[in-house]
Amino acid sequence: MESLISPLIVAIFGILGTLLSPIVSVRVTARMQRDLADQQLRQARESRDHDDHRQLLASKRACYVTVNAAARWYRIAQMNYLHALHERRLLEEDRSEFHAARRAYAAALAEGQLVASRAVLDEMEIVFSGLSRTFQRIKRLERGDADEGGSFDDIRADLLALWEKWIGLRDAMRRDLGTHD
Repeated sequence: MESLISPLIVAIFGILGTLLSPIVSVRVTARMQRDLADQQLRQARESRDHDDHRQLLASKRACYVTVNAAARWYRIAQMNYLHALHERRLLEEDRSEFHAARRAYAAALAEGQLVASRAVLDEMEIVFSGLSRTFQRIKRLERGDADEGGSFDDIRADLLALWEKWIGLRDAMRRDLGTHD
């Protein structure tokens, strides 16, 4: 009897193996395809995240260039306006240049406030509050209403000192862009 049971068991397992192999094969293939699809989704997400990060850095870089250029132009326009005022040769052209630089500066500042990191914003505040103070002092000097520390020499010294504050702003921008030394 035992000699009949062994071949029967082998035959049953053989038949079951033959019948179940397509099912097992389909399940294994489906799982491999699902794993492959998951891997492709992860790679696509990582690629998209990398592209988004690169695009964000490019956007920040463009913004920081605009902020820097506009603020420097505004500082130079303040210096030119101050000298023209001091030399009593203030022309409409000087006023136009001064106000155009101020508008460009205001627009760049608004963009910078939306894009910049906290560290860059903190450094921007130092430079831009200095520019705002010198603007107010120049306008008071122009009206003949200068307060203490509001003379031509005082304002000029403050405008020159602002260059030193640009170092901190520039370094913060470079760190934010990942280009610091």
